[in-house]
Amino acid sequence: MKNIITDLKFSKRSQGWVHVYIDHRYSFTIDLIGAAAFSIGQELQADMVNRMKLKNGFRSAYICAIRYLGHRQRSRGEMAQYLGGRRKFSRETVSVTIERLSEEGYLDDKEFARAFVESRIRSRPRSCALLRQELSQKGIDDEVIVTVLEGVDDERLARCSIEKKLKLWVKLDPATFKKRLIGFLQRRGFSLSV
Repeated sequence: MKNIITDLKFSKRSQGWVHVYIDHRYSFTIDLIGAAAFSIGQELQADMVNRMKLKNGFRSAYICAIRYLGHRQRSRGEMAQYLGGRRKFSRETVSVTIERLSEEGYLDDKEFARAFVESRIRSRPRSCALLRQELSQKGIDDEVIVTVLEGVDDERLARCSIEKKLKLWVKLDPATFKKRLIGFLQRRGFSLSV
């Protein structure tokens, strides 16, 4: 292959970017300033094309990651799963993107875990065991989970979780009340001893 630039087209979706076509096929996207160095009919070295494609992949992954973070805070594990699994970026691209986001302060597993636990305690209290399981599913390291859940009391969480339900159950007979209470707390992950 000769790697000859056959077309340069302005991006319709992203202002200030140019799509570069090599041998009549889309190859990579470059910013307007970088595109000034290219012209139709110009021949590019294979290593330059590969570098530009890799750089384009990093940029695309970073933009996808920032959009994904726009909805809510994410863990490193969630981001890796999103970029590698759903968006199909290469492992190297995912790894570089996650490191960049971490350095810039967008990804912080400890802060994510702390905020997640606080949110769960405030909105839908559940046991430490269930919180540990949820954090683990989101890719949080065990050390971080232990640190974040330190000082969280299962009994206090159980009391918080039944506060709203007590008003509904106050007129029930003692046996039904106990049955509903135990079932509710078990579904929230609390042990029988709690």
